[in-house]
Amino acid sequence: MRSFARSLVRQVFDGHGECGAETAFFCKSKLPQVLKDQHKALLEDPQTTMHEALLKVNSELHASLFDDSLSGTTACIVYVDRGKLVVSNVGDSRCVIAVKNAEGGLTARDLSSDQTPFRDDEVARVERAGARVLTLGQMEGDKPLGKIWTTEMEGDGDPPRLWVKDGYYPGTAFTRSLGDSIAEAIGVTAESEDVVHELSDDDAFVILATDGVWEFISSQRAVDMVAKHGEDLAGAATALCAESYRLWLSEEKRTDDITVAIMRIG
Repeated sequence: MRSFARSLVRQVFDGHGECGAETAFFCKSKLPQVLKDQHKALLEDPQTTMHEALLKVNSELHASLFDDSLSGTTACIVYVDRGKLVVSNVGDSRCVIAVKNAEGGLTARDLSSDQTPFRDDEVARVERAGARVLTLGQMEGDKPLGKIWTTEMEGDGDPPRLWVKDGYYPGTAFTRSLGDSIAEAIGVTAESEDVVHELSDDDAFVILATDGVWEFISSQRAVDMVAKHGEDLAGAATALCAESYRLWLSEEKRTDDITVAIMRIG
């Protein structure tokens, strides 16, 4: 059995809206401070501590000097301690672990679930809070009402979004976020979904990335790409970013924010 890393935190944030860069920077700077202040609790109960830390950062973001009414950031946090890997996710960034399989290859396993209107449970939750879930095409009357979407990978570039009952805002394509104070009234929440994974000798590496990667690249393809680079994790991250960028330009007239962090287990 390998000796695993202790007390290691990795995080990615993906800001959106007019003050998206400010919200992402605020949260990436503030969260480590909050976790440091709760160091003892983090060692004793990392899952609860990380969950509560994100809520505290969200409250402090609301009280900050810049406007987060229609701006915010997703957050995906990984904490490793004594053979455990804890993932806390808010939004549609994603954590994927590569696990050795019987054929000698690597299988991708998602350690977070994208919180978007493509999830029926998330749609039901935000609709209970008062949200309308419609694509832009439906809002403009160009598409029929009802659930016309399937999966994000099979989408036509017009994903389902969240809207207030009588307005054309906020139009978020995710159901959880830090910030977005106006969207909180229709169910957009900073409550993270938390997963605890017991590390084993079969675990090879972890990919932590924003949805700029996952828009066109599956979890399995990302694992396969990283595996080709062996121990060169920086080269693997660069290649994953470059391919994501290429695919965005081949499918859209724009690119999304693209952030990748890779962590080898051991």
